Amino acid sequence: MAQSRVIAIALSLSSALLLVACGDSDTPSTNGTTSPAATSDATVAWANAVCTASTQLQTSVQSAGEAIRSGASSAGTSPDSVKDQVKDSVAEVKDSAANLTRTVSGLPGGVEPQTAQAQEQLLTAGKQAQDSADQVSAAGDQVQAAKTAEEVTASVAALKTAADKAATDLTGYFDAVRGVITGSAEAVKYAFEAAPACRPLIAPASPTPSPSA
Repeated sequence: MAQSRVIAIALSLSSALLLVACGDSDTPSTNGTTSPAATSDATVAWANAVCTASTQLQTSVQSAGEAIRSGASSAGTSPDSVKDQVKDSVAEVKDSAANLTRTVSGLPGGVEPQTAQAQEQLLTAGKQAQDSADQVSAAGDQVQAAKTAEEVTASVAALKTAADKAATDLTGYFDAVRGVITGSAEAVKYAFEAAPACRPLIAPASPTPSPSA
């Protein structure tokens, strides 16, 4: 009887140890990293605002490019009409660029401490895009200052060149943003991944289908 009781106790202990081991294996290991649930709402909100401002700048540059091409190709259009056609679009590029810089620079309270490093990298990445937007604004001022049809034509051509360069620089900026997100601390990376406005920016571009024969 005593021997049977010892065997029963041993079997019970073995079962308990097995259950504990299984329970431990089901528990995910954090390995010291920050989970999405631990990332502050303020960091997610800041990341979302940065991606929103970035997309708005891209949209404004594209709209300006379309308006400039339309103005440049409108034969017989009066100089004043051409000026009016590009004026609002150029102003939108300027405002969008200023808003992006303001948004990246303005860290709210409660963000993750590691966000400051990502902020610095984003400001560096955005400098060329900001400079290009400034060139679009300056070229737009030249269009508004033009007095003759010839001057308007020449200044619109220069504005188109500036807008094309801004579009190219924005492509590089978005590549840099994706690099900053990928290389950031886990808490910051999770914040960008959780921000709705950042999802299209983070997702790799879909390959363009080749035309069928």
